[in-house]
Amino acid sequence: KMITGIAGKMIVDCQTEMDDQFSLTLYAVNGTKLRSEELQLQKGTTRKEYTMIPGIYICELRNSRGEAVQQKMMVH
Repeated sequence: KMITGIAGKMIVDCQTEMDDQFSLTLYAVNGTKLRSEELQLQKGTTRKEYTMIPGIYICELRNSRGEAVQQKMMVH
């Protein structure tokens, strides 16, 4: 779940059903990779918070099996 209603902030809540290795990648809307981070997540919810300049971003979360979810977000 992505939360973007906070000025200059992007909050990512990652909820997993098992312990796993994930990669979290943030892209500008034009496809430029801005940040990539490897995360070892435990079962449950982990919250990551990023300070971002206002704009539109794509967030991708990918697990160790290559399954991914992407979401477009707007930071005010």
